[in-house]
Parts: sequence; structure tokens; C-alpha cells
Amino acid sequence: MRALSVAATGMDAQQTNLEVIANNIANINTTGYKRARAEFADLLYQTERAQGVPNRANQAIVPEGANIGLGVQTAAVRNIHTQGELTHTENSLDLALVGRGWFQIQTPDGNTVYTRAGAFNQNADGQLVTIDGYTVVPNIVFPANVQSPDMLKPLAGNVYSQSNDSGVIVMGYPGNGSYGKVLSGALEDSNVDIAEELTSMIESQRNYTANSKVFQTGSELMEVLVNLKR
Repeated sequence: MRALSVAATGMDAQQTNLEVIANNIANINTTGYKRARAEFADLLYQTERAQGVPNRANQAIVPEGANIGLGVQTAAVRNIHTQGELTHTENSLDLALVGRGWFQIQTPDGNTVYTRAGAFNQNADGQLVTIDGYTVVPNIVFPANVQSPDMLKPLAGNVYSQSNDSGVIVMGYPGNGSYGKVLSGALEDSNVDIAEELTSMIESQRNYTANSKVFQTGSELMEVLVNLKR
């Protein structure tokens, strides 16, 4: 019975949605965090009855076909790069970006990653570093503009790496053209809205329950059919 497999895909999708929401809520106090959103797409369709040929007497009459959907799948999990609120810290090494742009960070293995979390320190060499000790490059902060920031790949530590789909990344002067401004003594908060996340959580929970009821009903119908065949 297809209802069982279709309902199972629905429950799996809502479980993914709940996991994304849970991660958003967990990072509500993470500096520069950008909330994520799960996006879904329908699966393939199975043709129960093909569309008929036009009626010979009246070409406008065409019997409709019947295509049954096979469920849902997670299409993508995207980060929403809207501006977070600012918290003023009076620490000159705390930097916040207002507008477009990213802080460019170099990891110990030499790779370049990007972040909006500007809680920086100075190491023994006077270099600007993240709280994990990664070097900010260049040491005088120039924001990096990403052509498609929603296509950056999120990594652990509240940083992102360039992907094939994120486009060209170009350094520029703060406040020049489309580049954001850099404020000293401030940090950008997470852009998670707790009320919105809790509402989404309740909706996802209801959807999961509805799919589980469909699964339960399908199981009961299957049991009836099996008993009838005995």
C-alpha cells in the first residue's frame, strides 16, 4: 500500500524540519549565526491511468489521466542571511558587519573560510584572531562580498566555505558601494526569531502527527486486506 511509504516520507521530512528548527533555537545566542530553513519537494509520480486520446467526434474532449504522488523529500537546507541585531560591547576588538560582507578567516590548514562572528582577540604577534585562534586576513579588516551567500557551505565553528555555486568572492572597502560597514565595539546577534521558530516547531509537530496517523490508518487497512485474503 503506497499510503504507508508516502506517509513515511512525510514523517522523515518533518523530522528533518524539526532538527533544523532545533539547531536554530540552540544557536539563538551564537554571535553572527544565520538561521537555517528546510525546503521540500515532491517525489516522483506514478501513472495509474494515462491521459486518453481526443474524442474523434469532438477533439476538445480528452479523458484525464491519473497520476499519484509518491511522497516528499528534503530538497535543501538553506541559511537565511538577513541582518542580525547589534549588541554594543565597548570592546574595541569586537567587530560587527552592517550590510553585505563577511570576515575572511584563515584556518591552520591554510584554507580560507568566512564568518559574520566578529568576536576577535589579538595573539602574541599582534594579529587579529577569532576565539578559536584562526587568523583574520588581512589584519586590517576588509569585508568580502559573496555573490550568492545562500550557497556558501556551513561548517562547524560558525564559519562558511566557498562552494561551486556561491560565486565570486571579492574584497572591498567597508561602506564602499555594496560593501557593508564595520562597527567597532559591537557584535551581530543571531538572526533567529524565537517566536517564529516555536511556531514552526508546533506546525512541524502537527504535520508529523498527521503523517503518523495516515501511516497508522494505512497499516490498519493493510491488516484488513490480509485478513480478507485468508
